[in-house]
Amino acid sequence: MSSTNNTFSIKQLGTITTTNGFSLTLDERYIEGLVALEGFSHIVVLWVAHAANEGALTISKPYTDGPDEVGVFSTRSEFRPNQLGLSIAPVVAIDRDKGVIQLAWIDTLHDTPVVDIKPYFPASDRVASAQTPQWCSHWPQNLEESATFDWESVFT
Repeated sequence: MSSTNNTFSIKQLGTITTTNGFSLTLDERYIEGLVALEGFSHIVVLWVAHAANEGALTISKPYTDGPDEVGVFSTRSEFRPNQLGLSIAPVVAIDRDKGVIQLAWIDTLHDTPVVDIKPYFPASDRVASAQTPQWCSHWPQNLEESATFDWESVFT
C-alpha cells in the first residue's frame, strides 16, 4: 500500500463468489499465502463494498429499537466514507492448489473484491466482556446465534 496526500492504493487479492455456496478465490499470485491456513475454523476477510456508493454520515432510524438517528460508524452499513467491509467467515475447506477457500457463509455480494485475509485468533479477536448499547443488547452474542436470528425484525 502506498500513501501520498491521503491517496491509497490497495491490491485486490481475490474475489468472493456466492453461486453454489460461498467461496473466496485468490488470484494465482497470492495462493502461496494460504500455506498453513488449514486448521483455522474462521478467517477475517477485508473486502470492498464495490456496489455501494458513499452515504450520509448519519442515518435516520435504521433499527427498530434504535435511536432516531445513528452515525455511520455505529452501523455495519456498506454505505461508508471508504467502502471497506470486514467479515468473520467460517472455513469449510481450503484447496491450496486452486487457491479457493470454501466458506459456510459471508455477508458480501457475488463478485466482491477481497483485499486481505487474516486468520481468526480468539486471543486477539474475541472480547469476553464486550458491551453494546441497550437498543441492540438483545441481538445475538455470537456468529452461530446470528445465523438463526430474525434480522428482518431489527431493521426499519
